[in-house]
Amino acid sequence: MCDAMSMPPELENVARTGRVEGLGLLTATHSPRDYHRDLRRLVTEWVCFNMVEPKDLEAVRPYYSGVDKSRSCRMARLSRNNRESGAELAGRVF
Repeated sequence: MCDAMSMPPELENVARTGRVEGLGLLTATHSPRDYHRDLRRLVTEWVCFNMVEPKDLEAVRPYYSGVDKSRSCRMARLSRNNRESGAELAGRVF
């Protein structure tokens, strides 16, 4: 567990060096603004469901400029962006 201000050293190590070692890291949060900024900075793919809280949108916007698309996502629908390839996808879970 981590928050906006602290992250366990083990998680920080995986987040920072995992890609070089071939590790993937999947994380989730209800409130992106409470996500540790180092994790936000290292995310390569954002998957956003309905997100309307202005502070959450602003927390993600520097990393995913299309985050406002998530405002219109209905239940079980998502907006996805890969920062490395620039690919975007709209989808649904069920």
